[in-house]
Amino acid sequence: MRVLVLLLLSLLSLFLESAIAIGQFCGTNAGCIYPMPSSVVQTPSGIPPTISPANFSVSCIPECHQGCQNIVVPALARVFKRVFRRIGHVQVSETTKITSVVVTLSSLSATPLQHGVNESYSLSLPAAGPSMAVSIVAASEWGALRALETFAQAITLLPGTAHGFFNTSTPAYFVTIWPHAQIHDAPRTAWRGLLIDTSRHFLSRVTIEHTIEAMAMSKMNLLHWHIVDGDGWPLCINATQRVCDQHAYLDPSGERAGYTKAQLVDVVEFARARGVRVMPEFDLPGHIATPFCSAEPELCVAGCAPDPSSAKWWEYLERVVAELGEIFTDDWFHGGADEFRPQCWFESPALKTWAQARNMSTPTDLLNYFHTRWQKILLAAGKRPMFWDEFFWVYDGSPPTRTNLTVLPGTTASLRGVTADAGALIKTEYAGDEREWEQSLAAGIPTINTGISEMWYLDRVGKICGSQPGGIDPKVSGGHSYFWQTWQTYHDHDPYAKLSDEVMSNTSLMLGGEVNMWGEGIDDTNFESFVFPATLAAAERMWSVEPNPAGAEQRLSSHRCAVVGAGVRVAPIGPGPPCGLILK
Repeated sequence: MRVLVLLLLSLLSLFLESAIAIGQFCGTNAGCIYPMPSSVVQTPSGIPPTISPANFSVSCIPECHQGCQNIVVPALARVFKRVFRRIGHVQVSETTKITSVVVTLSSLSATPLQHGVNESYSLSLPAAGPSMAVSIVAASEWGALRALETFAQAITLLPGTAHGFFNTSTPAYFVTIWPHAQIHDAPRTAWRGLLIDTSRHFLSRVTIEHTIEAMAMSKMNLLHWHIVDGDGWPLCINATQRVCDQHAYLDPSGERAGYTKAQLVDVVEFARARGVRVMPEFDLPGHIATPFCSAEPELCVAGCAPDPSSAKWWEYLERVVAELGEIFTDDWFHGGADEFRPQCWFESPALKTWAQARNMSTPTDLLNYFHTRWQKILLAAGKRPMFWDEFFWVYDGSPPTRTNLTVLPGTTASLRGVTADAGALIKTEYAGDEREWEQSLAAGIPTINTGISEMWYLDRVGKICGSQPGGIDPKVSGGHSYFWQTWQTYHDHDPYAKLSDEVMSNTSLMLGGEVNMWGEGIDDTNFESFVFPATLAAAERMWSVEPNPAGAEQRLSSHRCAVVGAGVRVAPIGPGPPCGLILK
């Protein structure tokens, strides 16, 4: 009997060791670590330890660290609730089990969640023993959160027959990074975001919170909320209540589908507890014009946009920013600036006369005046302004050329690659490339990459394939594709691949990247399955220096099931058993 047990132990050890050896960091059927960590050092020895939430403890060093107590400890409870779905039906080894997590933070007090916060961590398991403690060492509570997600991914439920040396009929949870294991990890980029659009279609709070949960599990840290636009106005705060009353969508019961100030605060706090920042976008001057100018005509130039000559408009905008600043505590604020034709301002004789009397002889001069004041309002409110491509570049040739718009210190760019039409800064073709990003960095502009040539635009995946069914090419039509592309497209896209060594050396300007989900064809019914797993694939590219595509499919498939277990309807990446089942 003893010989049989030793043989089983040996076979299990060899099996698990082979899974690690090919660089996948996987156990059996689950437990894959995703995104891939920076460094994993393992010394297989004996059987993996078991773990159960019963009699499990977490301790903080320093003990009274507010960030650990208020963020990490509640996070562990959430993780355990998500992972241990069969608590009453597990067997725990009395010889090798994990009984605690010790979190050591080098910061002496809570760290505000802002861009650039230290998210690195080390996670280790000691040598085998009857009572083992997982050690997490991080600079901040936010790094400890990333470590908890890694630890959760290493916990695997195996059926009883897979570990007959304990009990042939009872399943057990194992930690598949077995003693002695050390993981040292840090993100490749500090900005790892997803844009959602709640104007074209309203998204419920449940969908938004599911999205945040999936992001946190994938170590993403920024929700870019394009909250209002020309189609609908769900922003129902005090400053914009009139626009909300007139232009928020109505649900089937006749109630307005909008977000109150209290609801927005709750979503931001939900995200913060998971280490996800929320940045609002108020897209000026053109994208808000239709609903806003309908509700507030006295603040607008008819048929155009808000009136830059109106003192009441600027006072109104200051109130909006002040109220949004109370809700969205992040340092960054996206001000839009895309797809606007400033010539419409000069179609108003009164505004044209006002502008020319102030030495603004062209519509672009007036646009510069508008955006300079817009930047100053945001900076005065303690926000770092961010704008789309057209604020910085004109795409009327190759390479792109700079606009004459004033870029104040602190302003940043989010680039996706567009061209200009007759100098009007109108997006007509998606043909930008890495030169745009490289020139922005060379000009000293802090920049995030939203997928050069829109490679991370989830609503335009069809153009990557060439043509849509029916022969409509979205590169020409400008249409939205809305059909699935393989996850490999997003996993393989490396926004840093073609940048020069000189530009790559100035890492302080390369903030990171974003995946974008514009909402023309997406609502609650299909949002989660469409956005994921493509976004999960891009998440690894943003976190991991070397994602190892050879093992990506197994790791992503396992991670997808973990996210499904959290209640998110993630589409499958290929054939396989339902999540939660083991294919015999």
